[in-house]
Amino acid sequence: MTEEQSKEYTLGLGYRIKNVRLFKKLGGNRGGNVNSDLNLSLDANVRDNLTIIRYLDLENNQITAGQTIWGAKLNAEYAVNRNLTGIFFFDYSFSDSAISTSFPQTSIRSGFTLRYNFGN
Repeated sequence: MTEEQSKEYTLGLGYRIKNVRLFKKLGGNRGGNVNSDLNLSLDANVRDNLTIIRYLDLENNQITAGQTIWGAKLNAEYAVNRNLTGIFFFDYSFSDSAISTSFPQTSIRSGFTLRYNFGN
């Protein structure tokens, strides 16, 4: 019989910094200051996965697969105006294997997104 176990814990935090000013120099000398809120969010999680083979006739249970995955995600969002929003994201995760034949893995994703909403 095969048994799969999984546990995950996540802690999320968020903070809003009000009236962050950015200098905008678009359209020549007509540019002015942009005031908007900066929304920050941070999530940290840990996940533990195990696959166990259980023999019903013997007392010999074996872990055949599994890993512990640690991760952190950071998002920063700033609305330049009503339609344009800039988003920065950073996602980091690494794993530690439960068996000796698997390798640890590390993954890093980061980037910047500009989102423009047409209409209202």
